[in-house]
Amino acid sequence: MKLLTGTIALSVSFMLFIYLYGLKAESSIKYNETFYTFPALLFLIALFCFVSLMVKNNKD
Repeated sequence: MKLLTGTIALSVSFMLFIYLYGLKAESSIKYNETFYTFPALLFLIALFCFVSLMVKNNKD
């Protein structure tokens, strides 16, 4: 389950980073720098899931 959660969080995080970069590149009025907190949080969740999965697999 952690592998699935980490994969989904990582892919959504990268899609949001790319979307926000596109908004910034075209100088859109919708762009706000605080929007980077959600994809960064998703990236940290993905890292936590992958690291905890690796620790569990190395322990066994």
